[in-house]
Amino acid sequence: MKRAFLTALLLSIFPLAAQEATEASKMRLTEQREVMSASTALLAGTLDIRQDGTARATHQLGSFSTRIEFKDLTVHEITKVPLTEADAAKGITRRYHAKLACKAHRIWDGPMVAWSEWRENGYGFFPSTVVVEEVNGTLQASAKRIKDFSPGIDGAMTASAK
Repeated sequence: MKRAFLTALLLSIFPLAAQEATEASKMRLTEQREVMSASTALLAGTLDIRQDGTARATHQLGSFSTRIEFKDLTVHEITKVPLTEADAAKGITRRYHAKLACKAHRIWDGPMVAWSEWRENGYGFFPSTVVVEEVNGTLQASAKRIKDFSPGIDGAMTASAK
């Protein structure tokens, strides 16, 4: 039940903005829903979605970590990607790209004990595309560098800044 609630919440926060693009590629509505569900499940393990619509994550790169907030993070477009013979040999029967877009992001400045100003667009290290593939009948979502992010922010911030 918790997973169903989280999926419903994420689907409401990550609206599909490019309906015309999917119509042009003749993608079925059920395919869009499957790709959205797989994408949001992957992102749910990476982001802490707040009631105000912002999403928080901690980016860990080696021993350096950065706390980030995203404003209006959405799945902007879903496209069906053609497969090769090599894909078929690996058991891949479908592939989609779910392109992410973000209105703005900001970074926690520890020494200043404050958030930076909102910066237009997304955070450069956060994936811009979720790849959803059907492999041997099961949909799998992945994204480059997604494992460098964890949901929420750690306790190193002051209570007043949270």
